[in-house]
Amino acid sequence: MNPLAPTDPGIYTDLGGLSALRAQAEQGTQRALPDAARQFEAIFIHILLKSMRAAELGEGFMDTETTRFYRDMFDQQLSVELSKDQGIGIAEMLVKQLGGPPAEGEAVPLTQDLRTVRSPLSASRIDWKPGSAREFLAALVPHAREVGKQLGVDPRFIMAQAALETGWGQHQIRHPNGRTSFNVFGIKAGSQWQGSRVEVPTLEFRNGKAFRTQADFRAYGSLGESVKDYGRLLSGSERYRPVLAAGGDATAFTQALQDAGYATDPQYAEKIRGILRGETFNNALAKLKMNPPEPLT
Repeated sequence: MNPLAPTDPGIYTDLGGLSALRAQAEQGTQRALPDAARQFEAIFIHILLKSMRAAELGEGFMDTETTRFYRDMFDQQLSVELSKDQGIGIAEMLVKQLGGPPAEGEAVPLTQDLRTVRSPLSASRIDWKPGSAREFLAALVPHAREVGKQLGVDPRFIMAQAALETGWGQHQIRHPNGRTSFNVFGIKAGSQWQGSRVEVPTLEFRNGKAFRTQADFRAYGSLGESVKDYGRLLSGSERYRPVLAAGGDATAFTQALQDAGYATDPQYAEKIRGILRGETFNNALAKLKMNPPEPLT
């Protein structure tokens, strides 16, 4: 039976249902985790809806106990519908934070408490606004390590490039409503790009002179999607072969990026190296218990 089916509305419409959900999770296995996470997301959405209703300015002339009763029923059902499929990303975030479902045939006790979940919202479809260089790099670390391993490139180089492109996450490419596109590498959306896109002003260089123009950039649903697409871009193009061949050589990596035309800024390579040498980057790495890169010339 689908745990999200409306035959048991108490599961996802009140805090008592949440307590029952916690008890069920603690006694079960990780196989039930995705459904449990979706139930948790439905509860969260319903709480948001109730808060929005409570913020209304007084009662309307059609407000009665009956209309409020049916409105609450509607909100309960709406919270369930919004949490289905991909939902708003909270369920996905919870599953990843709690370890995800086990391999086929494996039963692992679910011992983690939902109350203890902590996550930088980088992996979710919720907006992401890092408050510091450390927070920015902390969100990038797992994705940069994964893609860096696939490419054979030091993940710290990837993180430094993202820091340059976004100003440590403070100047991200954003949609018209202000929500981040998660595009932390400034990758443009050409005619072959089939995903979401956002048009924003950008600074380009031609013959060494800077000028402003409008351009379409790729938009993603999460930070992880952005970093993976960056990896596909570098590994899928012949012109970036020297970049991948650089491995752990920061000077070779950054210069190869510039020579390949990744950016039109003639100082692009030196700017990335400046971040790699800088106190902000290395102090943040130290707090994350990561070693600084090899000294750069």
